[in-house]
Amino acid sequence: MKRIVILLLWLVCILMVAGGIFVGTGYGWSLRTKPEALVLPEQAELSCAGALPIGAETAVTLRFPLPVWCRVTSAELTAPEGTVLAGPLKTDSRRRWSRRIWEITGQLRSYRAGEAKRGQIVLNLARSGKVVKESVIPIPAFYVGAETSEKPEIQEFRYAGAVDLPQHRTLRPLWLVIGIGILLILLVLWARWYFRRRRAAAEAARPFWEVTLSALSLLRGELRTHRESGEQGFVRLTDLVRGYLEKRFSLPLTTLTTPEFLEDLDRKLASELPEERPFLREFMNAADFVKFARVPADPGMLDNAVDRAEALVRRTTPRPVQEKPSADGGKSAGKGAGSC
Repeated sequence: MKRIVILLLWLVCILMVAGGIFVGTGYGWSLRTKPEALVLPEQAELSCAGALPIGAETAVTLRFPLPVWCRVTSAELTAPEGTVLAGPLKTDSRRRWSRRIWEITGQLRSYRAGEAKRGQIVLNLARSGKVVKESVIPIPAFYVGAETSEKPEIQEFRYAGAVDLPQHRTLRPLWLVIGIGILLILLVLWARWYFRRRRAAAEAARPFWEVTLSALSLLRGELRTHRESGEQGFVRLTDLVRGYLEKRFSLPLTTLTTPEFLEDLDRKLASELPEERPFLREFMNAADFVKFARVPADPGMLDNAVDRAEALVRRTTPRPVQEKPSADGGKSAGKGAGSC
């Protein structure tokens, strides 16, 4: 159950971070924006200020953002009266998170004095190759003077004015969601540490023979479901048996080699383990063959060894000491009763 809770918390953290990136970078706004809700500039921007001499050029610029799914497939400029398009109309775009900033520029050259009006830029906007909207952006009228100029005065290049697009979320919610995600990750890590500490404290409070029986039962289940290999099963079982016997009989058995362990078994535990010594000798030698000689592990022998190790632990488990009545306890009680 704890593992399921931890996995769910990790899943929530991942979803929170992914959602923060999705919303904070504006992809939610980009995908929700419909073609009819697209807002484009009311008019293009000119670089000239005041009257433009005949023969001079002025830059016309159209700059606007669109969602990532929307593209400008074609742009056609109709020059105002008294001007012509000098050169090709350039269309450029660059990506900014969930938006794409489009910039359309062209050069107009004047050839006749008077008011230059009725100019426009026609845009076709498409989604997945299909045109979803056609927009006509007017070019503001300007005056062309009678004086000619070989070098027309071109003022500072200015981009199109601010676009009245619906404002999508900035990166601030992104950092907020990422911060919440980090807090959740820290919470998960703390929960793992807390539950492990509680488990370790519970294991330390349990008698060592109960801990050994639980570990043997877990090992048996993993071997029968093939979640543990036979080689590692022998290693774990020898460690469990050595550790139990060391704690039970207060002997340093975990640091001994197999021959030293068997020698101590015959010399110091002959009376305590009269029936288990042949099994332990056979099992320890077989484990050495598996660990060092790379002999394939016998699943049946290993399963039987787990059962016999469990029986060894149950037979040698310390029993609670019962208080024996004193030799004169009955007599004292009798005397007391008689005196009354």
